[in-house]
Amino acid sequence: MHRLYDSPVIFDDDAAIHLLSPAERYLCQSKLVFRLLLQRSIREFRPYIFHSFSCQRYAEEQLLRAIGQHKSQYVILGAGFDSFALRRPDLESRVRIFEVDHPQSQQFKQKRIARSPYPVPGNLVFVPVDFEQETLLDGLERSRFDFSQPAFCSWMGTVMYLTQEAVLATLEAMASLAPGSELVFNYASPHGALSNADREMVKDLETTLRHGSASMNAKFLPTELAEKASGLGFDIRAQLDSGDLDERYLAGWEGLRTIPFGHLLHLQVRG
Repeated sequence: MHRLYDSPVIFDDDAAIHLLSPAERYLCQSKLVFRLLLQRSIREFRPYIFHSFSCQRYAEEQLLRAIGQHKSQYVILGAGFDSFALRRPDLESRVRIFEVDHPQSQQFKQKRIARSPYPVPGNLVFVPVDFEQETLLDGLERSRFDFSQPAFCSWMGTVMYLTQEAVLATLEAMASLAPGSELVFNYASPHGALSNADREMVKDLETTLRHGSASMNAKFLPTELAEKASGLGFDIRAQLDSGDLDERYLAGWEGLRTIPFGHLLHLQVRG
């Protein structure tokens, strides 16, 4: 919907709509339905949605830079319906893409791709991982991942729903990748320093998430998370808070901002 109805476009994804069901596609493409129903229902979540768009755009900008520097492996943790592999067939010979997700989620996505206009790209590797039974590294070892070569990794939209212990364990695993490997992910900070208006927005968002059987769990202070990452063997390439993301990507959007507790961290394995 962002690509169809918003201007300027923050994150241009022309493949996502083809991964929807026919009914979902109709709802998105109908201007009347959008104006009467969807626009009203998603209005209060636009700061969260635009946080996601901004972080994803940053990650893909940095990915393209890394590919230009001859990094040829891209790992997407919690890939969901990420469509980069479908959108960029021009990069098929330059980068191998490893999508890591729960087996059932990947099966569902593969069915949607099969019904779409897109063939499965030759450089796309599905890495099913049930994290209750195995680790990320176990899954990558089963795939064609080359541990001797640096990789670019993104981890978007999932950290805040995990426990702090699970997040730090994953960071520790990622720190064992080849020196020069990069990781970009977004996360939430504690809400104590927010204004009353921002706290109300957070309260509404958390209530909606609970109704959907989800909740925001892991929250990190930016300085503390950076220290923990450094202790695990990462160098800090960039730290962006909501103000940084707004300035970088929402300059053309008057009155709109990303969620005030949203942050992005860009790490690189030391060595």
